[in-house]
Amino acid sequence: MSLWSRLHDAIEREGETFTLAGTQYRGMIQMLESSKMRLYLDDVEIAGLSRPVLLLTVASDVPLTAGAAITRDSRSFTIQRIYIHRLRNNQCIKTAVLG
Repeated sequence: MSLWSRLHDAIEREGETFTLAGTQYRGMIQMLESSKMRLYLDDVEIAGLSRPVLLLTVASDVPLTAGAAITRDSRSFTIQRIYIHRLRNNQCIKTAVLG
């Protein structure tokens, strides 16, 4: 079993459901602590965010776009920035900062 398939299986098994453009997907969602925000955003972006700020990890086939809204637990969050993680030049997973 490849690392790619293990990551996707873990997201499907352990992830929680969210809605993006009317379609439900699964992803790992966690709070992004203030001390780690600078790993993903610059100071201007951090200042403009409302709290809480979340970090979403999804399978590579989920169609994330910056500025799109996702709904989780009846709350809407806007995708601020997307990071694509690659393994041997193939998309493996995506990480998005939600604010």
